[in-house]
This record gives sequence, structure tokens and C-alpha cells, in this order.
Amino acid sequence: MTAGKVLAAADIGTLVHRSAETEIFLAGAEQTGEYEFVGTARLPSRHPYYNDLPDAPSHADPLLLLEACRQAGSYLAHAALGVPLDAAFLVTDWDVRAHATAWDVLADGDAELTLRIGADDVVHRADAVRSLRWRMALSARGEEIGEVVIGVVYAGPEEYRALRTLQRGAPPPRSSDLPDPPAESPAQAAAVGRGRAENVLIADLAGEPAWDRARLAVSLRHPTLFVHANDHFTALTLTDAARQLCFARHAQATRAAAAGLALTGFTGTFTRFAELDAPVLLRAEPTAPGPDRTVPVEVRQHDQTIARIGITYAPVEAARRTA
Repeated sequence: MTAGKVLAAADIGTLVHRSAETEIFLAGAEQTGEYEFVGTARLPSRHPYYNDLPDAPSHADPLLLLEACRQAGSYLAHAALGVPLDAAFLVTDWDVRAHATAWDVLADGDAELTLRIGADDVVHRADAVRSLRWRMALSARGEEIGEVVIGVVYAGPEEYRALRTLQRGAPPPRSSDLPDPPAESPAQAAAVGRGRAENVLIADLAGEPAWDRARLAVSLRHPTLFVHANDHFTALTLTDAARQLCFARHAQATRAAAAGLALTGFTGTFTRFAELDAPVLLRAEPTAPGPDRTVPVEVRQHDQTIARIGITYAPVEAARRTA
């Protein structure tokens, strides 16, 4: 990739695997060293999924910042590192943090995001990049607002099919081939900090004295989470479901509104694919609800742990002071 060259939006869409202009947040990137880059992103101000956070500063939501970084990593993997367009991107882990400054700097949603990006732990196989760890420092209007670290493995089509068949014993179905699961006992949008019912990702809330268990309940036609057909639930989907469980748990335990909570960061380790055609269960470990606490959430399927996610959150005003 030529240093300083910014591709047209149509080309960026291809490289970040998004076709709708409303889903493309990356504006461009340039290469400044062998594994060093600078990217820019424009965050949406009225996105039906990412901005659906009543009473919370959605423009600085770490899940939205993560998606901008995911797009940057995808773009650079293809444009600068030679990863083929048909390669699968397998997230192994991530760590996302928003600074207190993010909530005010991005409050009106029209600031351009700058991403200073480095890749380390780069592993090659047969002259192709096999895996790496993206490290991204985020800033806007001259203020540092957060950091994102994403561990990724790149698998070609044949290797990916072999991995999927190995886990299941047979090729997996794709979301486009499955009926939408019935909407049974979904959580209320207000209980999980969402405004739209279609963005509620959990059901069957249970636990005493506060909810600590839930079932993943996601429409396979969700316009953002299934922007294209997939054969598993993504790490981002599991992370938002864990956030929703933690918010519902906090709201029930404290009798406070979930809409008044802000996600300030999260971690995740993903060890197995989350299959579409079997129940996915989430359980929050018994930690006392409170600001700036990280709540560990275990994600299980077929009686096996498939992911461990740590959710850090605070009341909105506290997030501005301590994120």
C-alpha cells in the first residue's frame, strides 16, 4: 500500500467486508512503517444499533469504537499485509478501553477519529501473515480517548472449513439457511439499556437475588450483526450480550435504570465458535454491582466454555470522570 494513499469509499467497503455506506466507518489509512499505520474513521450519529443507547453517550461506546478498529484491521490486513479477501478473520481475544475524555470529546458525534495502529506478534506461514495482534491508540480533536487490542488469526477457505467441521463433526449451517429462532421470553429493552426491542440480544433472565444468567437470543436477520450471512455468532455479538446481562443484573440489584449505565471497557477471550443452531448460555460471576467493577461473564454451549468476557461499566456521570 502506498504511504498516504486513501482509497475511495467503495474500495474501503470491499476491504472491510461491508456493502452499505451506513455500515462503513473507516475513512482511510496510510502506512508509516513496516507494521505501523495511521487511520481515520467517522463515527455514525444515528446508527440503529450502535447508537441505540438511551441516556448514554453512544458516540463513545466502546463497541462502536471496536467496530471502527475492526474495520481498520480488516482494511490493513488486505491492503498492506496481503491477506486474501476470502480469508476468515478469527478473533482470539481483545481488550478495549475508553478514557473519560471520550464521553465529552465525542459527545456530538461529528468528530473524526484518528487511529494510530501497530501490529506485533506477527506470525507468517509460507510467506503469508498467519496471525498478529493489532494495537490501536484512539484520539479525536487532539485528545487521547481510548485503546484497543485485537488478537487475530487469518485462515484461508480450506483451513476455515476444516476448523468448522472439526468442531461440529459436519459443515455448519449458515444464517441464511436457518429460520429465525422464536422470540421466547426476551428481556425488555429498558432492562438491558437498549431503546429498540430488535437490539435486545438476551432472553430467559434468571437468578437470585439478581439476574446472573441468560440465553443468547439474536435474530439471524439482524441488519448489523448479520450484515452478511455467517455460520456462527461473532465475538462482538457475544460481547454485547454479556454487556446486556451485566446491565440487567445491575439494574435489578440496585433498582436503578439500566439506561443510566455506560460501558467503559471490556475484555474477551474466544476459544470456540458459537454455533447458530444450539443454545448459547451466559452467566455472570457473583461480584457485587458497582461502578468501575469488571464483571466476568462465562459463555457456554454444549456444556463447554466457548468464551470468557469481562465487562466494565459505570453510571454515565461516573464514566465521564473515571473511564
